Amino acid sequence: MTILLINYEYPPIGAGAANATRHIAKALVEMGHTAVVLTAGIGSHVGESVEDGGVHVHRLASRRAKVSSSNPREMLSFVWHARRALDGIVKRYRPDKAIIFFSIPCGLLGPTLKNRYGVPYIIALRGGDVPGMEPGMDRVHALLTPVRRRILRQAHAIVANSKGLAEASQKADPFPVQVIPNGVDTTFFHPPSTRPAGRFTFLFVGRFQQQKNLAVVIDAFADAFAGTDVRIRLVGDGPLKEDLIKQVQERGITAQVDFLPWQDKEGLRTQYQTAHCLINYSLYEGMPNVVLEAMACGLPTILSDIMGHQDLGGENRATQLVVCGDVAGLRSAMRVVSSADSVMMKPPASSASRDVSWAEVSGELLRCMQCPVHSVA
Repeated sequence: MTILLINYEYPPIGAGAANATRHIAKALVEMGHTAVVLTAGIGSHVGESVEDGGVHVHRLASRRAKVSSSNPREMLSFVWHARRALDGIVKRYRPDKAIIFFSIPCGLLGPTLKNRYGVPYIIALRGGDVPGMEPGMDRVHALLTPVRRRILRQAHAIVANSKGLAEASQKADPFPVQVIPNGVDTTFFHPPSTRPAGRFTFLFVGRFQQQKNLAVVIDAFADAFAGTDVRIRLVGDGPLKEDLIKQVQERGITAQVDFLPWQDKEGLRTQYQTAHCLINYSLYEGMPNVVLEAMACGLPTILSDIMGHQDLGGENRATQLVVCGDVAGLRSAMRVVSSADSVMMKPPASSASRDVSWAEVSGELLRCMQCPVHSVA
């Protein structure tokens, strides 16, 4: 079977959804299928390539200017270029099915795929494309409701990577959504033989943007640990980087905070294995790959008590869920975990991920393609 995967970001561009697309494409090839990725390029990084053992990647010219983030104009630029490229892609590869990540913007290509080329598509919801998930986007989502519902109505199936995201989508739009959680490569992401000794180090990995609530994390860290030997590493990039650097300077904790650029897969594993606790205090999430990878590496986690994280807590004693806005609770959780060495000696057993492999995720997506339209298992 030939599967077309469409996402406006794909490594080295983007973050969680980009990495998920790559893992799924690679798993499909390993299962004996043909995987074709249609995505955006950046700068001179455009054109066709074969990657990860056989994934055909087509990076299109677009207005995208930054690796770490994209604005609506840049996203629509990709959709415009992708629509023009579809005819050649379909004629060359003759895809049997398509997986489209994000109902908006990429889902705009779905009806064209189905009605003009006869290619059924799955919509993979990721978070910000679902009404009610991203604060401040209610008016935009309301305006887009007719377009979004046309996309979802014509989809063969709709999937979400967490129960909370599925429920939010079904509350907003009258279509069933199946939950297929993100996978994690536990053969690669695994606990170190021993957790590093020395100064306790918190870790954040992701985009420096409002969604990630990093200003609150920095304030809580400063309140709890300023002047101590406890450290925090912030790995990634984004539009708020300069603001965060200024905040760190103003709080007098420059010597305790390390800003590191985006890491490749090997670099990420090193970050997980050399830290002592991951913090992901986001305002909203689907199901973050970073948290699953950190858990696979045995890291305790402090997470905001939101839909995308609640599936990951369960009975896991190494995960603390803290209500968004409860700065005192966040400070308390950070103090507790920084003094609880015993919790770091075992890999946490996530009640949600259960070490789901990307091959299993891809298999579930293939099964969705064979089910009746809009059928939920």
